[in-house]
Amino acid sequence: MKKLSAEICWVEEDGVVDFVTGELQKRYRILLPEDTDIEDYNAHEAFWEDILGVKPRYWTGNTDQVSESNRSLLDEALKNDAKYKKDTEDYFKSIRELNDSNSESEGFTAVTMLPRSPSPRCFHLWHQWFRMTNTNPTFQASKLFTAPQPYEYISKALLQFKSMKFSGDLSRGQTLKIHGFVAVRDNIDKLRNYIFNRSQEHAQVVTQDSPDIWFTSPARGITADCPLLVEYSLKVVKISDESGEEEQVLEEVLVDGCFRFEQRGRHLVVLHKVRLFSPVIGPFDIRFNFLRYAVEATVEVKVKRAVPGYSLTSVTVATCGCGSREEIPLPMSAAAVPPPGRVAALSSSVVAVAKAVVAVELGCQLKLKFEITNISRDEKEGSAGGSSRRSSSQHELLFTSRKHHHTNGAVVMGRMFKVAAKVTWSTMGTAYVPFLHSRRALLGDSDDPCSFSDD
Repeated sequence: MKKLSAEICWVEEDGVVDFVTGELQKRYRILLPEDTDIEDYNAHEAFWEDILGVKPRYWTGNTDQVSESNRSLLDEALKNDAKYKKDTEDYFKSIRELNDSNSESEGFTAVTMLPRSPSPRCFHLWHQWFRMTNTNPTFQASKLFTAPQPYEYISKALLQFKSMKFSGDLSRGQTLKIHGFVAVRDNIDKLRNYIFNRSQEHAQVVTQDSPDIWFTSPARGITADCPLLVEYSLKVVKISDESGEEEQVLEEVLVDGCFRFEQRGRHLVVLHKVRLFSPVIGPFDIRFNFLRYAVEATVEVKVKRAVPGYSLTSVTVATCGCGSREEIPLPMSAAAVPPPGRVAALSSSVVAVAKAVVAVELGCQLKLKFEITNISRDEKEGSAGGSSRRSSSQHELLFTSRKHHHTNGAVVMGRMFKVAAKVTWSTMGTAYVPFLHSRRALLGDSDDPCSFSDD
């Protein structure tokens, strides 16, 4: 599909008056282009309107105007609809049984499971609402509202995806090579915001000892003040045994569909775990946090200085407002991890984390943890190579979230190693309206701010 362009501009809102100046407010507006298949969709809807005698969205189940020649088409559509409803009911039943039998405090969240390509699609309004036939990635990038405007922006409900894990059984030595995508469609542009996207050539290896499937960074913050859709399609490339020989070669879909998520209640921070059932090899569990008063943080990390033997091994992020405060690994550039045999010092800075987007509760802390490795060589008299010794150290930087601007930090190990971090803060572009936004926490005035020092 050809990538669509969109115009992002400032427009005057009719009837929206600034309470201070009395003038019409200017607000951020995304001018979305129409989907390229809109004519095809309108023709599809018109086809079913001729069959039903009324637009599909208004059809109440009356079949009086359906001709005998079209009866088989309608029967097939109703059969599909009944299957989708039964699949949802079966899912709810399975989740209830899991939660009833699970003694852990972290239960599973029941979400509405949906097919990615329902037939006929005009019977399912959500399919058009979330622009499901448009497979373009979201065009909006992060760091869009990093500077204050004449009026105040507020924080927003955001999601922070934490991990996806294969929860099925694998025999010792068995591996899975998984590829495909997981993407979120929210109310900003309803296009795919990828959190996992791997081709078959770059499939992720999953084993019994390493069942986690690591997410990549979304392109921007994921808004959750309205219902959103998580779309997924995961395939397995190969199952092999520990000898390296192919035990079974597959190109089979593991899970394919989407689920609709909407936060209920007035909780400020909620951890969710959603189970995706796979009839092929076992279930997958997706974990994410709902943060009611959050801002977008874009993390960039550079290695500024490194003498031979020193390297940045990993970078993780955690936020104090996310319940368990568990660490999330950030995707690193291969250039930031030099080969063991590197003998020259860095002559210029190297990008370690190009851009990682994280949701942080406004006024709470974000923690970056760096693992720095030193490989030193002990030269022994009379020996050709000597022996090497490896040591690692961990260092932390804390940043307090805000609505605008950026914050810098650095870890310096004398003249041997230096890593610098930049965190850029941004809201999602919702303006403050006093009579609509009565909670001061939207502006960062929290009665109970948290920090990592509270532990």
